[in-house]
Amino acid sequence: MNAKLEEILKAYDSFREAFDDDEAAHWEAVYDSLLEEIIARNPRVSKDALRRFTETEHRKWLLAQKKPATLLPKA
Repeated sequence: MNAKLEEILKAYDSFREAFDDDEAAHWEAVYDSLLEEIIARNPRVSKDALRRFTETEHRKWLLAQKKPATLLPKA
């Protein structure tokens, strides 16, 4: 996985999982700044489209983390 995408997904995940408003505000600011960096390099990408992409990739990322890394040996 691209390191920048993983950084965005982790920031988004931290924002979604934050317990208090201050923590949520911090992670939302981090997430938004990462999105703004991408938009600055790719001006044809809209922030809304990038948010939707992040949400979709976040679901995939969560599912991938639940799968075992290797196959379990047969008993």
